[in-house]
Amino acid sequence: MKLFVAKLNREAVESDLIDWFSTIGPVKSAKIVMDRDTGQSKCFGFVEMVRREDGERVIRELNGQ
Repeated sequence: MKLFVAKLNREAVESDLIDWFSTIGPVKSAKIVMDRDTGQSKCFGFVEMVRREDGERVIRELNGQ
């Protein structure tokens, strides 16, 4: 299950996303979207969870954090 993650700290890196979301279940991939001109984070990204039920649990438990 692929999840949109908004309002990330500008200093967050993909390994941070993996660490945060893997507390719920296995993470297949994580990507922070970067501005191609400045190279800075656009403060959003995507996390793909291995199992759908873990993705649904992430939404319940981490939404708004």
